[in-house]
Amino acid sequence: MEGPTSIHPVVYQACEAVGQMMELWGFKRIHGMVWTFIYLQPRPVSAQDIREALGISTGLASMTLADLQHWDVVHRRSPPGERRDFFEAEANIWRPILKVLREREYYQMNATVEALRGFEKLLAATGESHDLYAAGRLAELIALGEMALKLFSQFLELGGVIMRDASRMAMASGMGETLLALKRMLSREEKPSEP
Repeated sequence: MEGPTSIHPVVYQACEAVGQMMELWGFKRIHGMVWTFIYLQPRPVSAQDIREALGISTGLASMTLADLQHWDVVHRRSPPGERRDFFEAEANIWRPILKVLREREYYQMNATVEALRGFEKLLAATGESHDLYAAGRLAELIALGEMALKLFSQFLELGGVIMRDASRMAMASGMGETLLALKRMLSREEKPSEP
């Protein structure tokens, strides 16, 4: 299986752009760069292909690929007769997005609400008027956080249903064409790669 021997400058710029966006979401830039490089390839690529194209070390490539596999955005493929592993990007981006939201953002939001509940109790126990005021304001934040958690939880549970039914809801709101295009992109069946 042959992979790319060099990378087009525009492809590299696309990798950097996605890497910058991934940094805003709390991931490392290299995560976005490696995923984008793999995603833009017509067939699975080896770690060596990735290292050469992006100019990164063996260790960085290995750690990054392990992270990307954990988040299910990259899959390892071992074609028969090949001594090297090859990697391909998840074609349905919706699945890993839901995984990240569930395992990272929802978890952190829940932990924050729990911490605020504890602080509210501690402040209320002092009986001091300024502490009672702060405890009351914390109660407002907690209520807002609980509502956000419920909405977030429902969104995660619905996952694919939202995308399936998005076109009907969007027609009424005037966003039909955009959501239909998004639905087609996200619900695209993953085609098996040629070994």
